[in-house]
Amino acid sequence: MFPLLTLPTDIILPIVESVDDQSDLVSLAQTCTKLQPLAEAQLFKTIYVRHGKHARDLSAVLQARPVRFNYVQKLEATPTVRGWECIEVMPSLVRKMGNLRELRVESPHINSSRYDRCWTEVSEAEYIDMFKEANESEGEVKPLKNLRSFTLHSHGADKRYSEIHTALPIFLSLTVTYVHISCIDIDDFTLPSSAPRAKSPLKTLVLDECRIMPAGLSTLLSLPRNLSSLALREVAHHYPRNSELNKHLIAVLFALSHQKHSLQFLQHTCLPMNNAERYFQLPGDSTGLSQFKELKTLELSQHSILRKILAVRHLAPPSLDTYRLTGLEYDYDGHWENMPTKISAIASGTSFRHLELHTKPVSVGFDGLPSCFMLASRAQKVIEIARMMKEKEITTTLVGYQRFQYIPPYLYGEKEPLRRVCFDSEEFWTEEDRYLKEQAEEKKADEIKDKVVPMSDEGTVIAAKISAGYRTGW
Repeated sequence: MFPLLTLPTDIILPIVESVDDQSDLVSLAQTCTKLQPLAEAQLFKTIYVRHGKHARDLSAVLQARPVRFNYVQKLEATPTVRGWECIEVMPSLVRKMGNLRELRVESPHINSSRYDRCWTEVSEAEYIDMFKEANESEGEVKPLKNLRSFTLHSHGADKRYSEIHTALPIFLSLTVTYVHISCIDIDDFTLPSSAPRAKSPLKTLVLDECRIMPAGLSTLLSLPRNLSSLALREVAHHYPRNSELNKHLIAVLFALSHQKHSLQFLQHTCLPMNNAERYFQLPGDSTGLSQFKELKTLELSQHSILRKILAVRHLAPPSLDTYRLTGLEYDYDGHWENMPTKISAIASGTSFRHLELHTKPVSVGFDGLPSCFMLASRAQKVIEIARMMKEKEITTTLVGYQRFQYIPPYLYGEKEPLRRVCFDSEEFWTEEDRYLKEQAEEKKADEIKDKVVPMSDEGTVIAAKISAGYRTGW
């Protein structure tokens, strides 16, 4: 007998799990009876279904040896509209996957503008029904009993958005800790009398391109026991576009207060709104975000009304580590004219350690991102902000993004904007000192030359050279 086969299973298992080549696992399962269960457990642990043929083949393989259903721990069912045929078998397969931990489902019609009724009323409905059964059943014989993570990118019947009532069983799950869902109309709604409040184990909730009303948000946030991460991404890329939360600041703060004891990350992105300032009205006894003592990272669109709270000390979160301002204009100097003043007001009202400025994605090559932003006028504004923040012992980072042709929610195979740091204050002080010394030495030797910043330089270096007197040649 081969010596490996004499070892205990708990020693062999890590060896098999370290094999990352699928063909090797197949060979192992086919040639060694003793190792077949271990090899197949690794082989079926993660499954990606990209079209109907995958679904059909998967069904045949799993049905051939039903024990294989229990090997599946992660499943992505993300077909395209051209790979729709036979994909409807997937819910019946998922139902039998007793150890499934992570599930991602995408409608094959989500980007086709068809919003197929068949998908929402048959296939998607079967997934939702499984959540209903899992929530209502007791004991071991129920679907999705071990599910921890669920991502759903879909649509309504014959329309872009589905109703919150459709997706509600997902949020009532007693096992799921991560939910990422898109294009849901979260209007005011009533929970079933049997729905337990503050009982859900949900830790992370991402509402992507959703139409969110404060009353609906409040009901939704009353369900988790200890939510730690919340992303509110209002509709910005689909029609009809909608940004309601800014109009109802008091109601939004009340909704968020359900999780004030546990929330560590909060994101709010939204569209610009005319005369948004008029909505910043809080009663004198409002506590704002001051009771969110666990909040460490706050990521706000430049248009979010929540930004206004940060300038008022008694309303600000007390333990913030990172303030992230997003959606900043990339190619308009006027946008940056008053940016130092705005940032200074926030830093005076709220204590934090790291400031991150994130620009809008642009259609520029990755290598061109730093020079695209770092014109002298804009670089000087960023430097001014960094100097102010340094006085408060706050670091400053500017991040740019290369945009591709896709929009949220990002589906399988779609490239998300590519991130690049274009300015880092910690590096800037060293680089600035270097080029200032260089200029001083040249001045002392009476050898001052007109120097131009190369476009190929990193953004931080460009800023340092501009600060030292270099000029940009673009």
